[in-house]
Amino acid sequence: MANIKSNVATATGRPPDADPTQTGAAAMAEQAKIQAVPDSVPAPETTPGAAVPEHKTGAPAPETPAPNPFDPAKLRLNLNVTEGLGVKKVLATVPVRKPNGQEFIRVHSYSDYRLTVGLIELKDEREVYLVHPDVAPLIPGEFFPATIYTAINRAGIVFLWPVRLPGTDGRRMRWHTSAAEAAEAAMKRWVRVKANMVLGAYEWWEASSKIPDPTWPGLTLQQLLEIAFKGGMLVDSIHHSVLAQLRGD
Repeated sequence: MANIKSNVATATGRPPDADPTQTGAAAMAEQAKIQAVPDSVPAPETTPGAAVPEHKTGAPAPETPAPNPFDPAKLRLNLNVTEGLGVKKVLATVPVRKPNGQEFIRVHSYSDYRLTVGLIELKDEREVYLVHPDVAPLIPGEFFPATIYTAINRAGIVFLWPVRLPGTDGRRMRWHTSAAEAAEAAMKRWVRVKANMVLGAYEWWEASSKIPDPTWPGLTLQQLLEIAFKGGMLVDSIHHSVLAQLRGD
C-alpha cells in the first residue's frame, strides 16, 4: 500500500500526505507559494554612480576634494567690475616752463585759460614765482610781465607756458613775438616749437599727420595756478623769501 501511495504522489505532483480532495488548481497554487520563497533577501537597489553609505558597505565614503584656488574659471576677471567706481587721475603737479623742441603741444583756445601776470624767474634754480599785483609796484625791475598760456603735450602733461610781453619801454623782441605767434598756432593744431639761436626767434612745425584733439583736465585756470605756484611760489608780500634773496638779505 505504501508503494502505491508513493507512486500516486509522484504521478500527481502532491506530497503523499496531501489532502486528496484538493483540486488540481489548488495544488498548483500551493506549489507556486513554495517556489516564491527566496533563498536569501536581495540587496536594495542603488542608483548607478551614487555613493554607497558607509554603514551599508563598511568602507569610508570618498572625500570631496577642496576647490582649487587657481581654477581659471574662478579667476577670470569681469572687465566691467571697475565701471562706476568714479576713479580719476589727480593732477598734483603743473610745471611752469617753455615747450621743449622735441614735443608736440596744443594750447587751450579759451581766453579763460590765459592770463597776464608778473613773474620772477630764478634761472639757476629753474624756479618761477608768481607776483601778486599789489606787490609788483613795490619791486620794479625784479619781475617781468608775461602771458601765461595753458598748454598740453601728447603725453597728457599739462603745463603753464609763460610768454614774455614788452617791458615798460615798449620794446618788442622777436623772441617774445614769435613765441606768442607759436602759441596762437598751437590753439588750432599740434605744433613743435623750437628756438632758433641764429634767427633769434622761435620756429614751429605742424604735425604732418592727423592727431586727435587733446583731453583737457576738468580744472579751471584758478585751480591750475594753485597747483603750479603752491608751496610759497606766490610772492604776496614784500617780505617774501625770494625778494630777500634778490636783495641779498
